[in-house]
Amino acid sequence: MGIDSFNVHNAVFVSGVFSRIAILVSLSIFDEDIPVVFSKYRLARHRDHSTAKAKLFFPNVGFPTCTAAIGMMKAISPTLSALHDDYGERMRFGERSKNAR
Repeated sequence: MGIDSFNVHNAVFVSGVFSRIAILVSLSIFDEDIPVVFSKYRLARHRDHSTAKAKLFFPNVGFPTCTAAIGMMKAISPTLSALHDDYGERMRFGERSKNAR
């Protein structure tokens, strides 16, 4: 898997491609910056043991080739990395607002 994110202040964001599968992890405040070709899944606040082993997420298939997946990640990862780093740096210096953008 190739990692396409480069963060200094915020290690929450990561993106990468493995074959035709493009995966990224992001803070939810940046949902609107993620293209609609990605299916989005949010972790629950607390683990539900009754569904711990169930497959609950069935993502859409958005990339016909690995080249298309890599191209998308190369296009969006620098922006998302910068947004996360900016947010991480501001949090480091005391701006802890949930929606600080």
